[in-house]
Amino acid sequence: MIPARVYTASVDSLKDPVLYQKTLMLLPAQRRESAERMKVESGKRLSAGAGLLLMAALADVLTDVPAEASLSDQGFRYQDIQAFSALRFGQGEHGKPYLPDDPQVHFNLSHSGNRVMCAVSAHACGCDVEQISHKKKQIDMVIRCLAESEQRLAAVSAVHFYRIWTLKESILKLSGEGIVIPLNSFEVSLDPPAVRQGFFPEPILLKEYDTLQDEYCCALALSGGELPETMTEVDLGKVLEMC
Repeated sequence: MIPARVYTASVDSLKDPVLYQKTLMLLPAQRRESAERMKVESGKRLSAGAGLLLMAALADVLTDVPAEASLSDQGFRYQDIQAFSALRFGQGEHGKPYLPDDPQVHFNLSHSGNRVMCAVSAHACGCDVEQISHKKKQIDMVIRCLAESEQRLAAVSAVHFYRIWTLKESILKLSGEGIVIPLNSFEVSLDPPAVRQGFFPEPILLKEYDTLQDEYCCALALSGGELPETMTEVDLGKVLEMC
């Protein structure tokens, strides 16, 4: 059974046009086209970086690299990544991507700021990374959409708001229904993370990750198996050097 693992990476190395183009050449066609459709350069880097991180994560999980090992230290050969360049993606009713040729592999992607995040599991999963902003007006607009108990927690600080937001977003992404589900129709709590919900048939496990120097909030929602204790930090620049 595929173990649940979570990965994160900076896309700053893709500011180099040569490395960005190399990334595009490695990506499956659908992901490459998705990146190129982005209007701004930062969006292109995030989309391409998320695709490359997914390929590296699949190579990691499906080739039995130990969970505690870092991708950036594994010396992945070109063919390890290239083997996933022919991936074919499908989309669920509400847009959640999946692998029609490998239905036993569940994955989810997220990006924000200069960060990408990827979760891979044998069970349905959702992940979210958000760069913390302290713009009160922006936060206040969203707080009103949350459940009452969450509104009180979110009002404490920007960090509390983003912790709640990433947990809720990861749950919505796990479900595959996204914003079709009203934000105030289910409730999350913190310390420890938990959820009360009635739209998903199985218990949902939640985990927060805080390895990004307090600039980002990261969360994982998992429908079975064991939650990974840590995220694996991937150096995309080194991955590209190995290809």
